[in-house]
This record gives sequence, C-alpha cells and structure tokens, in this order.
Amino acid sequence: GKKGAKGGQAMMAKLAAARAAEHKKREEQLIIDEAERKAEEERKRKEKEEEERIRQEEKQKEIEVARAEYLRRKAEGDFLSEKEKLKRAKDEQARQELLKQIKSQESAAANRKDNKKEHYKKKKKPVKVEAEEAKDVPEESKTEHEEKKEEKEEEEQVDVDWEELAENTDRIDAIIKPKLSMDLTEITTDNLSNTEGNEAKESEVKEEETKEEPTKLPEKAPEKAPEKEAPKKQPAPKKESKEERKKVEVRAPILCVLGHVDTGKTKILDKIRKTKVQEGEVGGITQQIGATLFPRETLEEHANSIKGILDVKIKIPGFLVIDTPGHESFSNLRNRGSTLCDFAILIVDIMHGLENQTVESLNILKKYKIPFVVALNKIDRCYDWKGIEYASSKASYERNTQCQQQFNTLMNKVILQFAEQEVNACLYWKNDDPESFVSMVPTSAITGEGIPDLLTYTVKRIQETLARKIIYQPKLVCTVMEVKVLEGYGVTCDVILVTGELHVNDMIILSGFEGPIVATVRALLTPKPLKEMRVKGEYVHHESVRGTIGVKVCAPGLEDALAGSPLYCAHNEEEVEEYKREAGEELAAMIRKYISKHGEGIYVQSSTLGSLEALLELLKSNKIPVSGIGLGPLYKKHILKVMKASEKKGDREEYATILAFEVEPDKEADELIKKNSIKLFKASVVYHLIDSYKKHADECLYSL
Repeated sequence: GKKGAKGGQAMMAKLAAARAAEHKKREEQLIIDEAERKAEEERKRKEKEEEERIRQEEKQKEIEVARAEYLRRKAEGDFLSEKEKLKRAKDEQARQELLKQIKSQESAAANRKDNKKEHYKKKKKPVKVEAEEAKDVPEESKTEHEEKKEEKEEEEQVDVDWEELAENTDRIDAIIKPKLSMDLTEITTDNLSNTEGNEAKESEVKEEETKEEPTKLPEKAPEKAPEKEAPKKQPAPKKESKEERKKVEVRAPILCVLGHVDTGKTKILDKIRKTKVQEGEVGGITQQIGATLFPRETLEEHANSIKGILDVKIKIPGFLVIDTPGHESFSNLRNRGSTLCDFAILIVDIMHGLENQTVESLNILKKYKIPFVVALNKIDRCYDWKGIEYASSKASYERNTQCQQQFNTLMNKVILQFAEQEVNACLYWKNDDPESFVSMVPTSAITGEGIPDLLTYTVKRIQETLARKIIYQPKLVCTVMEVKVLEGYGVTCDVILVTGELHVNDMIILSGFEGPIVATVRALLTPKPLKEMRVKGEYVHHESVRGTIGVKVCAPGLEDALAGSPLYCAHNEEEVEEYKREAGEELAAMIRKYISKHGEGIYVQSSTLGSLEALLELLKSNKIPVSGIGLGPLYKKHILKVMKASEKKGDREEYATILAFEVEPDKEADELIKKNSIKLFKASVVYHLIDSYKKHADECLYSL
C-alpha cells in the first residue's frame, strides 16, 4: 500500500511538472506572439504615417501649384474687373507721361548745355584776369587755355544738373514700379512738383543769362546762389501739409465680426471684454446684432504684451466692434453689420474649415470690398495643446512642437478652401504681401491665445490702409441697427453713429412700418467701455455724442422704426420734408419685400426688429405668406388685426396663427386668443417657431 501511494505521488508530481512545463511554454509563446503583434502594429503605424506624410506632401505640392497658377493668372490680369483693367490702363498712361517728362528734362538739359557753350564762347574775360593768367601761360597757348577752362566749367555745371535729374528719375521709378495701381492723381501730384521745380530753375537760368553782360564774368558766382536755392523752396508747402495731417482728428474704425454659427465669435469678444455674454444667449447662439467699444487702453495693453513679435504704435482712438449672428436665418443682420464696417474679422473654426455661413460672409466682404483678417479659432483643440493665457499665437505655435503636424494639416486644408473661393491666405507672420494674401491669425477663445496678435495686427492693417477713410467728418452718418423695448425707457433704437453729432432735443427722422417717423430725442444712452450694447446693464447718459460710437436713442413713437434704415437729423422744415420722402422710400421697399399684397397669411410679433427680419426672411424662403407684423408685447390691438385678417382667409385655418418671438400676450390679449381659437406659437429661437408652424400647417392639411 505504501509503495502504491508513493507511486501515485510520483505520478502526480510528473503530471504537475509536465503541466508546469506546458504552461511555461504557452506563456513564452504568448510573449512571442504579443511581441510579433506589437511589431506588426508598429510596422503598420509607420506605414500609415509614411502614407500620411506622402499624402500631405502631395497636397502641399498641389496647393503650391494652385497658388503659383493663381498668381500667374492674377499677374496676367485674368481676375481683373473692367474697372480694375481701366485703372491699370490709366496707371500705364501716367507712367508713359512721366517718362515723357523725364525725356523732356533730358533734352532740356542737353539744349541748356549747348546754349551755355555758345554763351561762354561769346563772353570775354576782364582785363585784370587776362593779365594775371598771361603771367603763367605763354602767349601762343592763351586762346587754347581759355577754351579748355571754359569747357571744364561748363561740364561741372552740366554734371550738377544731371545729378539732380538722376535723383528725380530714381524717385519717379521708385513710385511707379512698386505701386502701378495707385491713383493717377497721386502719381501726378507727387511727381509734377519736381518737374515744376526744374522748369522754374530753367526759366531762372535763362533770365539770368539774358540779363548778364558778357564783360561781367566775375559776377557769375553770386548769381548761382538763387539757382541752388530754388529747389529748396519746394518742400515748404509739404511741411505744412504734414502738420495739417497731424491736426486731423481720427475716428474709431468700425470692425465687424463674421463667421459660421458656433465658430466662437461672441466667445472671442467675451475673452477680450472679460464678460459672459455668450453664456446668457438662448441656445448659446447670437440672435441679435450687438456693438462694443474697445478703447485705446485695451488695445495698447494687448500690444505691449507681444512686443518684439509684433511692434505697432497705436494711433487710433479704439475700435467699435459689431458682433453679428452666425445662423443662416440672420443673413440680413450679417449683411447690415458688414455694410457699415471699415474692417472685418472673419472667424473660421480650424477643425471644420470654411462652412456655409463662412462662405456667405466671405462673399459679403468681397462684394463690398471690405479688407479683413481671418481668426483661425479653436487651436486649443489640437491634440495635447498646452496653452498659456493671452499668449502670442506665434510663440505658442513654436512652443507646441508636438502639435505642429496636426496644426499644419488643418491649416493647409483651410488654405485650400480659401483658394477654392479665389482668396489667397497664409499665417500673418509669414505674409510678406498683405495686399495679395489674407493674413490668418491663430486664436483660442478659451485660453485667449492669439487675441493680442489679432487686435495688434488689425490695428496695423487699419493704420496702413484706412488712414484717409477714418478721418472724422462733421456730416451725420447714422444707421439704425436694432429696435427693442428697454425697461424704464420704452421702445429705443440701437444706432451706430459713424460720424457727426447727435444732441438731446434734436429732431430726428427715420423710416417706420406705418410711415416716416419724426421724433425729438429725449435721451442718449451708451454702455460703458468694453460692455455689450445689447446686454442689459448700467448706461451712461449724454447730452450729446459724436462718432464713432454705438448709442441707444430714446424718443417717442419708435415702435414701428425700421432697422437698417438711416437716421436723419433735421434743422428746419425743408429738411424734415426731404428726409420724410427718403424715409418713405425705405418703408415701401420693406413692405414690398415681406408683406402679402392680398392681406392673407400669418401674423408675426417679435421683441426686436432684427429678429423679426430674420423670421420674415425664413418665412419668405419657406413660401409662407405674412399678413402683418409688430414689435413688443402682444396687446388687444394686435389680436384684433389678426381677427380682421382671418375673415379674408376663409377656410385657411393655418393662417389664423401668431408667431411670437421672445414676447408674451397681456391678459386681455390672451383671453381673445383663446376665445377666437387663434393658434399662438412662442419661442426664444427663431427656427423653432418655423418648425412649430410647419407641423401645425401639416396637421391642418391632414384634417381636411
């Protein structure tokens, strides 16, 4: 028994050893398999990276080829409009005229040389000079010596004239060659001063030569002084013009922020203002047009933070920034904001590239020829991006080496999309030709990176290109942006005062739905600097305001004011009648565009005119007729209008409807709505109202 037990134990030990060996062998095989799998994955990853690198290189080559082809065609004038071709022809004509002037100067100098030679030959030296020279020069060579001396003096005089002419020629070429597209008036006025100076000089020389007697050769030295001083008299008026320019007052330029919905337009402005406007918006999207004044101190603060990367001396008093909605429904507000602006910032999401409303905004800028820069937003979403608050995007790009490949890939995609829209684009620190290429500034609305670059570069471009446009003018230029109810003040108009002045008690005229509105200004309110005009808050009261600034105008009878129309200021009865006629034309265009001629359709009520226009634009695109419109809360008079219009509608039940955007009916109006079976749809997002009405219209159709 003991032997059997021992044999069984030995057998069990052998089996355990065999199992252990097999297990160990299996583990070793698993390790080998895992190593092979990892090696295979690494090989595939490297192949994929190599393929991606090759693909990116090919794409980059395609971009470079497309860019070269575009530049070639642009140089050949394929993209020039008729107006630009005519301008180029005028520039060439101006060049030819200047070249003719140069040739005429050359011929005049040559003629002057010949004339002076003849003149000097006729002159005789005084007796004293002849006696002194006779001591050193033999009598045989006296005549020869005199002729050589006269020729040498003449050559020296002619050489001076040629040097002046060469300087004028170089300056003319320096103006013409780099800037063939400059205005003809600029070329002629800048260069004709030299030709006038030369002509004056020639006339002085001729007069002096005719007055001078042949026997008074020693008096020639003092007569040369006025000839040399003649050109020095020309710069005097130029110095005065520079002093006058320094005294010219410059207004704040108007900037418009455009782009697709959810690209971060309001978020970037919030980061600059250090506010939270975007968080308070319904659905997180902008549905009204807003304006913010950025003072010079804010711009200087950001410019100082990136000194050494981008150095700019700020001369403008600040920015007035207009924030526009990005949703497709608000194309009217984008168009209204952009037509007012001097310069624009086009926001592009680097992750998504150019989207529908981005392209629409780009077309608006091209249509009105508004200069702009591109904010390449959301760079912080690049994988493993390490951001620093309000840092320069150039420094951040150079620091985040681990993200550069992904950033370059996304950026090249955006550049290609811009090229498809016939726009050249590149990073601002690589842009040596801002006239031909649009600059892109990488930004992050979360970390604030790139915002100092964006503001400072925008200031630089404005001061370089719009110096004349932003000169303050006394003439009143004012446009109504929004009409809204402000608690404690009633219905107010948000206006953009570009130039000129507005005062309390001024008589203003503007377009309205019921006809031209004539009112007296009771109050002028502005938000504090870096505060959004459309957000409720503390307002500053003014007796008078001057452009450029966003202002809330409080006056009676503004309920029916028409947004987008100009605001006029009249000083006498004749001006009132003239401006009323112009305002009536604006109203007629609005009614023809949106209101049904037959008086049938739904009724639309909104809190602001901008949102009302967006609703009307959506309804028009969906072919839904509108019988009437209104602003502010729903009252009994509005319901009565709907009831009166419903009598004309017959069996069209879907037309007995009111769409109310951000407004509520009062108690009396609510009772009338329920009593007369009128359908009321309320919402805080415009396209939700349209969806609700479409569903209701389908139900009415199926019930028939």
